[in-house]
Amino acid sequence: MQSYVSVHPHKISMAISKLYLRLFLVYFLSNFCNCASFASYSSSSCDSNESSSSVTICNLTPYPSFCDSQLPSQGQGDIHLMGRFFVDKSLSSSETFLSLLSKYLTTPFRFSNSTILALQDCYLLGGISKDFFSRTLKSINSTNTLSSSEAEELLILLSATVTCQDTCLNSLKETTPNPTSDVLEYLSNGTKLYSISLAFFKRGWWKPKRNTERKLDTMWEQKLYELIRRRGRELLKVGADDVVVNGTVVVNPDGYGDYKTINDAVAAAPSNLQGNDGFFVIHVVGGVYEEYVSIPHDKRYLMMIGDGINQTIITGDHNKVDGWTTFSSATFGN
Repeated sequence: MQSYVSVHPHKISMAISKLYLRLFLVYFLSNFCNCASFASYSSSSCDSNESSSSVTICNLTPYPSFCDSQLPSQGQGDIHLMGRFFVDKSLSSSETFLSLLSKYLTTPFRFSNSTILALQDCYLLGGISKDFFSRTLKSINSTNTLSSSEAEELLILLSATVTCQDTCLNSLKETTPNPTSDVLEYLSNGTKLYSISLAFFKRGWWKPKRNTERKLDTMWEQKLYELIRRRGRELLKVGADDVVVNGTVVVNPDGYGDYKTINDAVAAAPSNLQGNDGFFVIHVVGGVYEEYVSIPHDKRYLMMIGDGINQTIITGDHNKVDGWTTFSSATFGN
């Protein structure tokens, strides 16, 4: 005689549910466990099947699909390898874009005067981006760690490259109804590359400042403000309030100073100063300066001080009606 064990249907249902849960966990862990840590990501970390191909290190960026399409032939690496790869790729893209712009600027008869001004804006901005990528790549090429101050500076530079792309595009839209497709393509792809580079750098090398570091920055800024507020001859005092001053010049339109124009004083400033070199201070005496001041990107750590509102005035007459772009009509720019 066969014997039967009576099991309540609810208990059978619970057992089946637990079995499915266990099977799901085994499947999940076997497929995605190796993909959990992006910091040690490599091309062999996950299966190449379609179910796991969507989980990649590129998901850390604002343009995952474009990032995937640009990956090196050997596949993706860890966060630092990917950061170096995309900064290098962004540098190459900026160089190619500059070559394209140079070709257009050597044949100006093809474009209106306003379009030429926009292309000149783009060429200037492209040169800045190229320099920033070159400096970043040099700093991260052989290290996975940076000092807090250097990482902060490079993060600002990489952020600026994205802004340069937007400014170039805005200049073209202002002056050119139908920009050439190759320029638009380079701008679009360049913006994506630059943004991806920024994302990888931010995760690989930059660390948010702690509260103590922010307090030190605030104290330093307060001392700097006090130095600026006092102005005058005290600026000649090297290291006043722990703010190092590399040198000081005076601009006076009446000729009673070192220079009559602000641009002359900027040109005289040392190039490529480092933070520990101190600031080069330009004191602009009260007056009206009809000039367009553009600070070259190699003129770093400049401190420019005027005599106050309605005292030191920089003015010009560039405007959109005459064909100038918004970027090139600024009386003061970097």
